[in-house]
Amino acid sequence: MPFVCAPLEEGWDGDPPLERFQYVAPAEFGGAPEPVRFSLDVPARQDGERDPSLARQELFAIVIPELRRAGVRRVLCRYDGGNDEGFATPDAIEMQDGGRLEAAALKEALRDAGILEKLYAAEIVRRLPEAFPDQPSDVCVLRWLCDEWAAMLLGESYGDGGYSMYGTFDVDIEGCTISDDRDACPPVS
Repeated sequence: MPFVCAPLEEGWDGDPPLERFQYVAPAEFGGAPEPVRFSLDVPARQDGERDPSLARQELFAIVIPELRRAGVRRVLCRYDGGNDEGFATPDAIEMQDGGRLEAAALKEALRDAGILEKLYAAEIVRRLPEAFPDQPSDVCVLRWLCDEWAAMLLGESYGDGGYSMYGTFDVDIEGCTISDDRDACPPVS
């Protein structure tokens, strides 16, 4: 959890000053030693039943190959949070040819690959009743991935606590590793 600021004095209003943030390595904060490795291997379902604890593995097994087919080499993610929740979002997508791709363009590639339908079929994502206008979207898939990677790197409850935090990490799509960025720039307000 790279840059953390403990609570400021009572009655403080607004974002903490940047000079109050200090870097804390993920393993020291309660996360995992780096690089964090993830796998695309999913154990076979027992008796045809889906094991909810394998949802992360199933998400990776479905989405990562599609990212590779789209030419993605690395995903750079930004995270922040504190007090009661953490957020992780895609910040940049680096392609195998060295170029960069906007998240919106990658979202189109995932849509073309039918990624949401695959996630529905695997029961990783539930389709909401039609009465709900805010159905999951293809851009949600990238955010879910970033949240899962952040939880693996920083701990399941990253962002929950009496502090403010921010940082970035990168995910090597070919090597299936997650590494924290010790030189992360603060978020732009």
